[in-house]
Amino acid sequence: MNINNQYSEYANRSEVFWNKLRSICTFSCGIVLINFLLLQQASAEIWTDNTGNFTVEAEFVGVSGKNIVLKKSNGATITVPITRLSDPSRALAKKLYQASKSAPMGLSEKSD
Repeated sequence: MNINNQYSEYANRSEVFWNKLRSICTFSCGIVLINFLLLQQASAEIWTDNTGNFTVEAEFVGVSGKNIVLKKSNGATITVPITRLSDPSRALAKKLYQASKSAPMGLSEKSD
């Protein structure tokens, strides 16, 4: 086998290796992205007002004064007075607020 054939064989093996590696990386990135999107969606809750007539699906962001801050799936942030929440939504807000206060830095519900 001469030097040209050896180089050609090496180049072919190298190309196959890099193609397989690229496929594996693309697949892995896809899995990570899907998991990220599912986790983002899983953090959304259904919030109801005290009349039961209004609901919104949104992620708890935090508390600002006597209001809770929610982030809707379209990215819009809304502020809702705590007194306007139904009892179950108020209890959920309290639970998520307590969890965000006790979470380590960077892992709270407020992080974006």
